[in-house]
Amino acid sequence: MKRKRGDYKERLQLLQRYIRLCENYKETVKRTHDDILGMLLDEEITYYEYERMMNHAFKGKKPEEWNRYYDELISRYKKEVREIRLNQGLDIAALALVFLIALVPAYWATTNNLQTTGLKGAIINNDFPVNEPPKIKSYKPEMPNPTIRPGQTAAFSVEAEDPEGGNINYEWYLDGRLESKEKIFTYSPTREDLGYHTAEVMVFDPEEQFDHFSWDVQVK
Repeated sequence: MKRKRGDYKERLQLLQRYIRLCENYKETVKRTHDDILGMLLDEEITYYEYERMMNHAFKGKKPEEWNRYYDELISRYKKEVREIRLNQGLDIAALALVFLIALVPAYWATTNNLQTTGLKGAIINNDFPVNEPPKIKSYKPEMPNPTIRPGQTAAFSVEAEDPEGGNINYEWYLDGRLESKEKIFTYSPTREDLGYHTAEVMVFDPEEQFDHFSWDVQVK
């Protein structure tokens, strides 16, 4: 079953959000590294403190590793945007608008915190926005391509953890449409839903870092 035009527009909006989040995180990685390096060059901290602050801010990873991680996600989402345009024939102006909005860097709310507590204090107190995204540990159904009969009800769920111990928020999408923000999503197709569908979940931590998983669902 093909998606309707409205479904593709909603999916584009979702991809736009993904891209914007990743661009925001890349900007934060750069700003964090530049600020800590600047403190070292200005002799405000020792090299030992520099290494400790870098390790703490980036969770033991290098800035280049975070950039590669976000670049891979951005590439994946932009590829899907291109595929949607080819499948739906959206006009070039609308697609350009999606990318322009997606590439506008957001201003982090933590700026005010840094002005009051200082960069060094923010990092030591773990207030800095660079954090590890939540991880989906398991999912149900365990089969990534379940089959559901019309009239049946299938329950979808995931178990996710935030490395920093924050609360997890859920968003469930069916064919690109937001369906639920509960921990468990139930799907009860009818005969009108015969065909193939995509069920997708996004899990967010308090900093809006995210992980996601999807199922290819067949209704027959």
